[in-house]
Amino acid sequence: MKEGIVYIITNHDNEKHKEYFERLCNKSINHARCLKMPIAVCSVASQGKTKADINIDANPYLNKYKQANGLVSAELLKTHICEWSPFDRTLYLDCDAIVIKRQARDYLDVLECGYDLTITTCLTMNWKDHIDLAPISNHIFDKGVPRCFPYWNFGVFGTQKDRSGSLMSKIRENFLKYCFDKKFSGSGPHAQPAIVNTAFQLSPDHKIFTMPTRYNCHFAIAGGYVYHDQPVIFHMWKDLRNMILE
Repeated sequence: MKEGIVYIITNHDNEKHKEYFERLCNKSINHARCLKMPIAVCSVASQGKTKADINIDANPYLNKYKQANGLVSAELLKTHICEWSPFDRTLYLDCDAIVIKRQARDYLDVLECGYDLTITTCLTMNWKDHIDLAPISNHIFDKGVPRCFPYWNFGVFGTQKDRSGSLMSKIRENFLKYCFDKKFSGSGPHAQPAIVNTAFQLSPDHKIFTMPTRYNCHFAIAGGYVYHDQPVIFHMWKDLRNMILE
């Protein structure tokens, strides 16, 4: 299939947690239908419990990461997306990402220009400016990465199956190296610092197109973040997720 949308659900150890993300994923799928593309869900134990058109078993891709819990596994599965996605061009959405406008398909259209990855920076999160709030951000500045270098969010992105695999492999390698020191512990950090390090190593030809921030607009009631008056995709934080599911 040429184009489609994919989600990941791997929180299988905690049944209540898994059901929470299944419900959240279904809410997101309802909104993503406006893009008129097939939708797949890659999961460990959620087959048939979401409104996806295609169900993909995540287990074959996670066997080598058995020590990792669901959150870490999801990050690793993202870097394997060119292997398990059934689509030539894939728009990945976190379960808490809500498509507001059809322009979200721009993540795939921009790939026609020859980019390997289309992804949005974390402008509204300020993680790179508040290291004390997110110690893992220190990894961004390894080996001379400038503080002003783009800091992308791995919750919404577009890939091309026959082109993006090599870049994703490098991101995965750096994810294990920079974020985990080649081992897993706790829930672990997100893979975003690994994207930064990978792009810096490959600069200036990293082939990553940075989408405008309204394509991945973070909103949190407690944090007070609302960005741009014409969002294309809302990416919710926990407090808003709970309100959506009530």
